[in-house]
Amino acid sequence: MKSLDGALKHNQMRRSASTKDKILDATYDILRDVGHAGLRSANVCDVSGVSRGGLLHHYPTKEILVAAVYARIVTRLEEASRQKIEEADEANLLSAIVEDAQSRFLADSYKVLLDILIASADEKPLADVRKALAKGFQPPVVEAWAQRLAATGVAVDAAEEITLFLWNMVKGLAVRGLVQREDALNEKVISLGLELANKQYINAREKS
Repeated sequence: MKSLDGALKHNQMRRSASTKDKILDATYDILRDVGHAGLRSANVCDVSGVSRGGLLHHYPTKEILVAAVYARIVTRLEEASRQKIEEADEANLLSAIVEDAQSRFLADSYKVLLDILIASADEKPLADVRKALAKGFQPPVVEAWAQRLAATGVAVDAAEEITLFLWNMVKGLAVRGLVQREDALNEKVISLGLELANKQYINAREKS
């Protein structure tokens, strides 16, 4: 009897997780395509195939649903970044930092995050999620990249400066791209940025 109860609970949890995935996938797609202002429970139900009752069971309010999407995006980005930090080749760390920043800031998910932050910044569910995520991912990704760079024999302060320069360079281009996207110019700026960062990195290693 216990094994049967356990199997039923397992199947119920799996169905619940599948339903949540459908809802979050649909919500993300809607936020990406029409933005926070166009998000309605009706279109979430239409896109996900989940009934209104099922939607409200898992996410009783729009605010809670949007916060869940935010948490999902950030968690996936953080996990992907930390995997890249572990796997990065020492000889190509600067390029790896840039590539990680590009995968984060030049993707549709970053636009969705910005939209959520602008529209829901004062809402408690989002504030709670952001607070929990900040505690859950320590150290922050930029700091983790800097630590990885410092491990190659560069002073910590120099590693932090180089990492912040590259990270914020890509982030700045991404924000600019929200108004006017210029891929060719971005490539030139990133190439120049990597050249400057590499010179700084070499000088820092020579001083260490």
